[in-house]
Amino acid sequence: MTQTGGTAYVSAVTVLPECRGRDLGRLMSAAATSYAVRQAGLAWLHCADSVAPLYEQLGYRRLTTHVDFKPA
Repeated sequence: MTQTGGTAYVSAVTVLPECRGRDLGRLMSAAATSYAVRQAGLAWLHCADSVAPLYEQLGYRRLTTHVDFKPA
């Protein structure tokens, strides 16, 4: 969790492949989100579409979808 601009950014919550399926990512994400909200009042993150439902269960809501631009 990083505080920036009066908000908190939750980033890089990753579970090793051999530890997946045990709700560890959900637990760590929930803890990081709770801490972020207590510290800054607002938490945000970027996530892949495939895991968006997990974050919606933690109270996040989609604000936008963005596109990464790369050189041609």
